[in-house]
Amino acid sequence: MQSYQTSSDGSDIQQVMQRMLQLEHQMNYLIKLMEYNNQKLHEIEQMQNKVCTAGSDSVIVRM
Repeated sequence: MQSYQTSSDGSDIQQVMQRMLQLEHQMNYLIKLMEYNNQKLHEIEQMQNKVCTAGSDSVIVRM
């Protein structure tokens, strides 16, 4: 575990705060990617459950 020494000008605190902001941005980006991935998986599921009709016969396609 890395320890931080305090300095009189507060630069260590600024570095920690900057790193926390970077981590927050990375987490927000990761969340957006997960939401996008979930949306694509849902679209794939919908396509797999789609009912295809050919003439009078119906075929349900599932994987």
